[in-house]
Amino acid sequence: MMKDFVIASVGGQGGLLATTVLASVFVKAGFDVKTSEVHGMAQRGGTVTSYVRRGDRVHSPVVPKGEADLILGLEMLEAYRELPSLKQGGVVLCSDETISPVPVIMGETAYPSLSLDSFLQRAGDAYLIPALSIARQAGNVRTSNVACLGALSALLDGPGEPPAEAWEQEVARLVPRRTAEVNMYAFRAGREWMEKNR
Repeated sequence: MMKDFVIASVGGQGGLLATTVLASVFVKAGFDVKTSEVHGMAQRGGTVTSYVRRGDRVHSPVVPKGEADLILGLEMLEAYRELPSLKQGGVVLCSDETISPVPVIMGETAYPSLSLDSFLQRAGDAYLIPALSIARQAGNVRTSNVACLGALSALLDGPGEPPAEAWEQEVARLVPRRTAEVNMYAFRAGREWMEKNR
């Protein structure tokens, strides 16, 4: 049951919340879990990469390069940058959201043209979820991270995996109380999207 996850995002997207929810769901399911984070610039636009490792017994919090089972990308370029972390034939689940990094904003370079095929160069399966669109439907663009978690919960469905109710319980517990309703909408919509597209 050992699985390694990489969460790739930029500052302001809620990557650390996604990491906390993911780890908490796994802990409640009885797994040994270790997490670690690498922060870039604190403001929106800086890279934030988190690692979640789960299993019967986990000794190190860092996912070795080329060993991740799954990359959860909250932004396309950040997910693409983490492809070397993915094991050959692993899975990429990524929002189709793009946020231009500073060099692109400054006109020093162009945002690369990325598509599903960009991830399939290494991944066995890849999914681009319209997380920002789902978040807008939910009524708060800051819920795109939770839409991605909903999709991830459906992707992980199976024997020995936490049920949807366990995910919902941790989302409701960990998001600010005033945003619980919109976050739950985003989570369920993301889960529904994955159930239709996997």
